[in-house]
Amino acid sequence: MESESRYTSMFDAVQAGIIVQRPDGEIIFANRMAAEILPPLNGVDGAKTSFDPVWQMCLEDGTPVADEDHPSMITLRTGRPMRNELRGLFCDDPAATRWLLVNTEPVSEGEGDDPSEVIITFVDITDLRRVEETLRAEKDRAQQYLNIASVMFVALDKDGIVTLANQRALTVLGFEESELLGSSWVDTCIPTEIREVVRETFHRIMNGELEVLEKYENQVLTKSGDERIIAWRNTYLRDAQGGILGTLSSGEDITERRQAEQEREVLREQLLQSQKMEAIGRLAGGIAHDFNNLLTVIINNSEIMLEVLSESHPSRRDAADIGRAARRAADLTGQLLAFSRKQILEPRNIDINEAVMQSESMLRRLLNEDIDLLFMPGHDLQMTYFDPGQIEQILFNLAINARDAMPDGGKLTIETQNMELDEGYHRNHLQTKPGCYVMLAVSDSGLGMDEETQKNIFDPFFTTKDIGQGTGLGLSTVYGIVKQHGGSIEVYSELGQGTTIKILLPVVAGDADEPSLQSEQVASGGNETILLVEDESEVRRITRRLLVRKGYNVLEAEDTEAAIRIGNDPATPFDLLLTDVVMPKMSGKQVYKQLNEVRPGLKVLYMSGYTENVIAHQGVLDKGVNFLQKPFMADNLMKKVREVLDG
Repeated sequence: MESESRYTSMFDAVQAGIIVQRPDGEIIFANRMAAEILPPLNGVDGAKTSFDPVWQMCLEDGTPVADEDHPSMITLRTGRPMRNELRGLFCDDPAATRWLLVNTEPVSEGEGDDPSEVIITFVDITDLRRVEETLRAEKDRAQQYLNIASVMFVALDKDGIVTLANQRALTVLGFEESELLGSSWVDTCIPTEIREVVRETFHRIMNGELEVLEKYENQVLTKSGDERIIAWRNTYLRDAQGGILGTLSSGEDITERRQAEQEREVLREQLLQSQKMEAIGRLAGGIAHDFNNLLTVIINNSEIMLEVLSESHPSRRDAADIGRAARRAADLTGQLLAFSRKQILEPRNIDINEAVMQSESMLRRLLNEDIDLLFMPGHDLQMTYFDPGQIEQILFNLAINARDAMPDGGKLTIETQNMELDEGYHRNHLQTKPGCYVMLAVSDSGLGMDEETQKNIFDPFFTTKDIGQGTGLGLSTVYGIVKQHGGSIEVYSELGQGTTIKILLPVVAGDADEPSLQSEQVASGGNETILLVEDESEVRRITRRLLVRKGYNVLEAEDTEAAIRIGNDPATPFDLLLTDVVMPKMSGKQVYKQLNEVRPGLKVLYMSGYTENVIAHQGVLDKGVNFLQKPFMADNLMKKVREVLDG
């Protein structure tokens, strides 16, 4: 009795309910805490009582659990101990629902015998469950707040394991919450190429070697393998003592913004390039008219001097030097006009392959013997609308640059092919539009260029050659020609790996146009009468002199009023109107329109050193217009005059 009393006192001191139950449901022992937790046991002083009226277990939804499914009964049947959290409904107070943490342990009289009793220990965890539910509700509410946020929230522990991710983060990254929580942030969401750097940086931050990066941008990897750019704001997570537990980061997906900024930067650079071109174009256009008039006079007077001076005359060499210098000046002016897209073009539908093949012999003469020229024409090449003469100019300039980049020899490859550009290509090459193009690529195996050089190669007067070795207008001329034809040009180069210039020209429907046929006697003179209208006296004088020397009769008009007066006089017949385009008061085209009314079918040949005029739109001649570009030489003048008169 003393022993039983001692053990009863010990059991009553335990802060857990203890019940001993037999297989028939009879409770043969209950300690003091059991009586407190289960009121029906109050007053049971070790007396036997039935299990049924003491308590009844129920499911979460309140459905009662049958006696045979009670953990104690299961333990008696199976002999296995059990541990459960159970919700109890007490008979004396059905509203008093308590949560119990219940352990059951079978007791047998002998080894191998069926359990004769079961010891049930239980602790009231109702308050703990309520706290847990409150905390869970708070967490759910906090998660809801985080989920409605328009920014990403990601929390990491000290090992870089994801402990929190809101809905915005899951949406951006493409993961389910169960896939991301508990995973390594670096291994799951950081691109391979920066993974180790990010891992090392995070490790040093957690060890206190670095301060947390309050603002930071980096690429993250989504579940689908795409990369997004995220701008983060980071802070520490700390315990009550201030120790670092991990990090909490809010992030904004700025991928589209960065792409838009890159596109704006490209557009800004294109605008600056366009403004530079416009400035050079204004300069070139502003001086072209007067400068080309002067060059017309210089070039042709030097030619006349060479004709009249004997081979032994001491001034003959001077006259030749004057002519050469003037022609070089004319070439430079033409290159400036080409760069600024203000030259006169005569485009037609052409096959680029044919144009390249016609230039091949010229290119071989330009290249050194230790440079191999390889042409790789594309099959079934589509037509493009281009001035054939400008193709030769492009290939000439590119070949010269390639030759200079291969001082020890090498290979120059010209390649053509059809290309179709999509929206993806357009996003990375804003100077192009989606559509069909013909590609002309010129590649060399030379020295190559660094990135800084590549940024400037199309600028006028930029050159890497020694002083006196180049004008810096070769590639800018190519650039202007391509742009004036509606195409685009790109450069690909690496130091020591050579250079490729790739030109894309828009495709047009139709077949190649036949080249215009000229008279067999294009350089000969004639006896027709020509009305010459030119407001610059020196140009008018030399032009008249050239025509007269070839047998033509010339009527001179120093301005548009004189031209109208002569043209309206029926007693003064003439066969051709040769007129400057840009003149005070009235243009050459207006003069022709007035005279054509009184002289139907009048033939006209326009001449000009200025391209922004009424006979051309964006540098392309109006259909059927006969044009002579200043400065011209006697041969060009005679060929064009004869062509118009005979046509």
